Amino acid sequence: MQILLAVDQSSYANTVLAWMRDFPHPPGTRITIAHVIEPFDVLDTLPGEPRSGVERRRADEAQAVLERATLVLRTRYRDIKCALRQGPAIYELLKLIRETQPDLIVTGTRGLQAARGLVLGSVSQRLLSYAPCSVLLIPAQTKLKVPLTVLLASDGSRGAKTAAGIVANLPKIGRIGLVSVVPPVDQQEVRLYQRETKQPPGLIKRQIQLARYDLAKRAMDATRTVLDGVKAEVKTKVLVGRPGDALPREAKRQNSGLLVLGSRGLTGRMAEVLGSVSLTVAQRATCPVLVVKRPL
Repeated sequence: MQILLAVDQSSYANTVLAWMRDFPHPPGTRITIAHVIEPFDVLDTLPGEPRSGVERRRADEAQAVLERATLVLRTRYRDIKCALRQGPAIYELLKLIRETQPDLIVTGTRGLQAARGLVLGSVSQRLLSYAPCSVLLIPAQTKLKVPLTVLLASDGSRGAKTAAGIVANLPKIGRIGLVSVVPPVDQQEVRLYQRETKQPPGLIKRQIQLARYDLAKRAMDATRTVLDGVKAEVKTKVLVGRPGDALPREAKRQNSGLLVLGSRGLTGRMAEVLGSVSLTVAQRATCPVLVVKRPL
């Protein structure tokens, strides 16, 4: 596995480093630690000598960030490289992704939740939208639970099976909660069916519920086959609600250490405009979220 880890100078970086240090990665995993020196908006207003001094100081501080990160991770990762870039963070990180072709990019979030009228930081949100590789977002206030417990979302799609394959290859997993989400039955749906079938509303609602539960169970069965051979305990559950709400809520209820889901395929500007399940889940989850876009 090839990992690109983006770190900054905030206190949140320590949380990300501690989590990644103990993350049960496969043997032979390689990691590149990246730090971006972002443009300083008043730098051009300074005279020559002070400007040079500020630039040197910022470069020294950035180098220190990479050195501290390497010190934390070198006990668990044998192959560590560092990358120092200068420019807007999202553009430099996307360039690094194109250059290094990582399987996974990891960054922290600052705990900004959509439920409070806020959104993820622009870098983490844009990585979810634009990065072609899988994305792992680690909230500011989190600690790795050992052994790692995972909540794995499944809708029976190829992306869900790919996500299950990632979980199956992680060592030292303690428990896997395999869930599928079905939407609640809408009254408009009941009325439409009633016009055609002339059946009682209660019966129609029950039939729709049973059909959706059956589809959800089949989706989980298809994903469960990918987990054959995994030593961890696997428990299945059907959730009722909207995925963006139901998945973070269930992850919190199960005290999951990691929430894993496959990408729904929205990328780039389309993902930013229309939104996606992964974006909503990442905004609301209190545990780290791994959005799988392709096999690691």
